[in-house]
Amino acid sequence: MTFEWVKWAKEHEASAPFSVDARTRRRHGVPTVFEDEYPVKVINDWTAYLSTQSESRETWKTYVYEIVRFAEFLRENFGLDVADEALYEVGDDAMRAYYLKCLDPDNRDSGVGDSRSTLGKRRAALMSFYRYTSRPHGGALTRGFPFRLVTVQSKRGPIETLAGLRGGRRTVPARNPVPGTQIDRFLDVGLMGFTPDGQPDPSFRRVGSASRAGAGFGLAAGAGLRHAEILLFTVFELPPPEPDGLTPLQVGDLTTKGNKGRKVIAFSRWLQPAHAYVVSERRVISRNAKWRPRGRVREIDVTETNRHRVRFVIPGRKPVTVNWTQLDPEDRLEMVIPGNGSPLLLLDHRTRDGRPITGRDALGDSMKQARKRCRTFWPTEDWAFDVHSGRHTYGTELIRFIRTGTERGQAFYAEHGRYPLWYPMVTRSDIALLTAASMGHAS
Repeated sequence: MTFEWVKWAKEHEASAPFSVDARTRRRHGVPTVFEDEYPVKVINDWTAYLSTQSESRETWKTYVYEIVRFAEFLRENFGLDVADEALYEVGDDAMRAYYLKCLDPDNRDSGVGDSRSTLGKRRAALMSFYRYTSRPHGGALTRGFPFRLVTVQSKRGPIETLAGLRGGRRTVPARNPVPGTQIDRFLDVGLMGFTPDGQPDPSFRRVGSASRAGAGFGLAAGAGLRHAEILLFTVFELPPPEPDGLTPLQVGDLTTKGNKGRKVIAFSRWLQPAHAYVVSERRVISRNAKWRPRGRVREIDVTETNRHRVRFVIPGRKPVTVNWTQLDPEDRLEMVIPGNGSPLLLLDHRTRDGRPITGRDALGDSMKQARKRCRTFWPTEDWAFDVHSGRHTYGTELIRFIRTGTERGQAFYAEHGRYPLWYPMVTRSDIALLTAASMGHAS
């Protein structure tokens, strides 16, 4: 069973696999959840209600992501639907298990566990959904609220909240940078399955997609991309690694925090896992891929598409050519390479039909295995880090690289008889401004 969701648009009505009730017409942008091509009625009824209570599309997205995440957890661990009557018997046990999953670093894509603010968002989403589904008249759950509640004091007075989903803290700050040599070992030994001396490890048993996780984590450590930016990055935008050690890379305007794109100075060596993934597992998945996006489809003309511009056709309309930087997340998710699936870099290895991965926990299984492998070889070192730690490692390593840029450039000249392409940039630019711009902190 696979859950997925799209932001509802009016043009979806003509091709939706279900009839749209005119009395409950969905607002543009309201997330609509499907499971194996069928709409999940109990969740979609709630999202329609949610859109009448809040005008914040970010709230809609955050809440729906959390409910889908909880639904997947219930299905996988308890064999229950999200509004199953059996929750009245096992609801508190399920909530306790979910709480432990949120806090345990090895059960999360994040290596540090949920913060208090993150758990607060989870509580708010679950409270909203289950208050709606257990309402006295017409609720999917007929015996009231399925989880134990507790009254706590807030700034606005006493409120009821979930008893089994409280607290939360970060055991290790996610912003702590990790030494570059440790990142190398995490990629090679933890994710890719080599031994510390660089040989293939015959005992390595891949969990999830190791090469895909290496590609995603490599973009974080090598280019400072945020998790959401990695999931929206396309294979066309991945530049070939420059042999001089640094590679320019463009992050799209509408995929970034604050909707302001940036030019990144990426480390070539940490982009290599992404290139390896493209020519190995991703290539196998994309061959004869059958996936097509739901609703509006943008078919890419690969002969007229490159790193900077994309040409696509919406069936029934004229071809359009735009810069990749101009496309928002929905545009990117609606694109398809005919016969080869989504153009997004990271594809779903479970369905293997060419669809992209969109969940924030997509790299979780491989990251968990990588942390355990590294602890086996180097038990005295701290391996509780995640994608965001890789991003801050990038910032630290870039500062170190620029500070020694003159010496590195001169050594390069002595060996190759020329200066590296990056030499003028790192010897004439302000270190703080250059690093902030590459990290996206200047936008």
